[in-house]
Amino acid sequence: MVTTIVTEPEISIYRALSKIDVVFEFKSSIMGEAVFDFYVPEYGIAISVINSYSGNKAQDALQQIGMESQYGIKLIYITEEMALRNASFYTKEALAGRDHSDYGVW
Repeated sequence: MVTTIVTEPEISIYRALSKIDVVFEFKSSIMGEAVFDFYVPEYGIAISVINSYSGNKAQDALQQIGMESQYGIKLIYITEEMALRNASFYTKEALAGRDHSDYGVW
């Protein structure tokens, strides 16, 4: 049995996506690759909730580019702070393909 740890910022994004009424997957593996916090197939968007203090910006940007070029999926980062501050706004922005974190290239 695998235990999934869920953080308060992830719960905030989960609730925001549920209110928007879109179909999404939680802790989704895309093509057997990395696991993302949320995947919204209809939008071709994966959302990753990240800790802004421990991220590797260059690696995160490369991961975004790789997901887009290999699978046609746009990876959007939402920091934990952003999720706790206004999950609804940042989730809607993510679905529009806009990344407000300092980690993305979009």
